[in-house]
Amino acid sequence: MSGFLDYIAGADLVTEKAVVLMQDRAVVGLSTWLLDAALAAEKANRELQFVTPPTSRVTHAVRTQLLAGGSRWVVQADSPYDGLTGVPLTWDGELFVPAGEVGKPRPSQHWLAPPDDIHANLQIVARVRHAAVESAVVGGATEFLFRELAGGPPAGWGTEEPVSQPWDTREVTRFCRRWAPRSTLLTVAGEGLASGVIDIDVRPAGLEETATIAIGYQGMETPLPEALFPAVRELAERFEVVSMFMLGVGGSADACLLPRFTGVADPVGLVIGQDGRAAMGPEAAKAVEAGVATSIGHDTALWFPIGTGYCAPDWETFSTIMRRITIATAHHSGKPSTQKVEFTMPN
Repeated sequence: MSGFLDYIAGADLVTEKAVVLMQDRAVVGLSTWLLDAALAAEKANRELQFVTPPTSRVTHAVRTQLLAGGSRWVVQADSPYDGLTGVPLTWDGELFVPAGEVGKPRPSQHWLAPPDDIHANLQIVARVRHAAVESAVVGGATEFLFRELAGGPPAGWGTEEPVSQPWDTREVTRFCRRWAPRSTLLTVAGEGLASGVIDIDVRPAGLEETATIAIGYQGMETPLPEALFPAVRELAERFEVVSMFMLGVGGSADACLLPRFTGVADPVGLVIGQDGRAAMGPEAAKAVEAGVATSIGHDTALWFPIGTGYCAPDWETFSTIMRRITIATAHHSGKPSTQKVEFTMPN
């Protein structure tokens, strides 16, 4: 336990297996010190674990960048449990680990208890491609999604939460250019109940902007595919959409993750961009003719409406669509049917 790990800002305990931080706050965001702790833990081959009371919640950025990356959210109720999965935990002297026998332990009763207040959230992962030219400006697709689906443009951006800079795509672009060709991860927040992260990557085909956004709504219903379609269609007309996936899930009104079971995330809609459509070959046209998909983006992309965002059988519809895409791609390319069209899924 020597070296730089001993001096991690905010670390309450460092063991041979974990870096543990106590977080007694209402909202845990992707702060600089939390990012630094995660990076230090990763370099030292340790797991980052942060502990909160059951009244805390975490931002969408923490969920997608830390919890999906292997960090653990420990909720200290009557007994500790995993805030993401509800699995009961115990301290083994080095780190928090699942309690009980190996397998699928029953989730914590506290995690299963219905929250006092739950709202519909829409989770979006949209990936667009920009030409790798000097005049390229990134952030425009993210701004468009905020305007159309969250009620207004982003309020600000930064490298951590809370965001520190007023929203300006020119400033976002300047910042990313200073980091190129390395990828850039930025946090973004709206005036209302929306937040997320943007990844800017330099790839052989161009600059790719991936916006991962969560939007909170009043009530329990996410927008239906037909309500989302005009925004999706215009996005594909303005930008080269590589892929887009939308999910409905329960959460807090500010789109943060609660340490409770709020239902299973269910698919709402899917976009396959120009690359995926071309890989499908003639089957893409057949899907349009059959009414399974709609051509968007000047006939360069396909929109697949799936479901309501709160109906588990919609996953069967999603699976059927993906099988059809996979089979069509394999048939058109002549490669084995294990080949898949690439698109980005929410975490």
